[in-house]
Amino acid sequence: MSNSGIKRKPAVKRTAQFLRRNAFATAMAVLVIFTLGLYLAYRTDTNPVNYEIGEGIVKIKNKFGNVIWTAESKVSTAPVRMGLSHMNLFCRIIDIDGDGKNEVLISEAKIKEGEHRGKYGLVCMISPDDILWSHYATDTVKSVKEPFIPVEYAIKIIDTVTIDNRKQLYIFIHNNSTFPSAVYALDAGTGKKTGGTLWSSGHICQAGIFDYNSDGKYELFFARRDNGFYQNFLHMAELPLNTGQIRSTDQYRLLDIDYIDLPLTILAPTTDYPHDDIVGGDYLPPLVMGYTTGEDLITFQISHIPYLVNCGFSLKLHKDLINTTITIWGQFRS
Repeated sequence: MSNSGIKRKPAVKRTAQFLRRNAFATAMAVLVIFTLGLYLAYRTDTNPVNYEIGEGIVKIKNKFGNVIWTAESKVSTAPVRMGLSHMNLFCRIIDIDGDGKNEVLISEAKIKEGEHRGKYGLVCMISPDDILWSHYATDTVKSVKEPFIPVEYAIKIIDTVTIDNRKQLYIFIHNNSTFPSAVYALDAGTGKKTGGTLWSSGHICQAGIFDYNSDGKYELFFARRDNGFYQNFLHMAELPLNTGQIRSTDQYRLLDIDYIDLPLTILAPTTDYPHDDIVGGDYLPPLVMGYTTGEDLITFQISHIPYLVNCGFSLKLHKDLINTTITIWGQFRS
């Protein structure tokens, strides 16, 4: 007897019937496959997205919170207790070349190769064994007060910005032994210095890069302590930077570097906090400056004892670059 007249159901209908009859088994199979995929991703994901700073070490994590590798660094955990805006000075995770894979910038990291091997500087890592570049500050300056200033600088990360289709990394350095500091840019892909260097006779402690007036051009804002005037200042400089130094007293003027006038200089308000052996003056804690796109333009902080976060004030500069809002936090008097 021929069965040639029997019609087979379409494959789609047969599959649908099978799934209905075996719904539980199908669901379990899908769950197992999904879980296995997550597990494999969890175990094999090596793309850095986050970090954790400890004393002498930086732990690099993937999106699952897994520590995928570590790097040696001289970063102290003291300023780290103050929050992310401080930690970002020491470590930054960015996609430098746009390939979807992040690179890691670590300041005060041990340089493993090249002329400055064994010293501590800024290192751009793909992984601990794959170093894209490293940078060690070698600028030499002198002043009337100190004609022999050692070439020993700590490096802090400000931000990356694209200018003329080139991604640049702005950093500031400050001398480990005495007062000079400077801001300049590195080519983000090579670590080579590019453009001018802006010098200060006193440590730069806070900085940020913003397009404050939405004209498509970026400006650098930074706060610093001037050792000659013994006062705190907030400045704005246009990017890219020109080489020069900010005005100070004759004793602290850096020799052979011309003075440069900046578009904005604001003398930070002082406080009546007691000046004694513990507190020698208003202190600028190190941080990456805050920025909001609303009414407030930029925020920087002044405290009175290094790393004491409950004692000081923040100053918000509005978009007109004239009006300010001061927020007092903590206790001003003991």
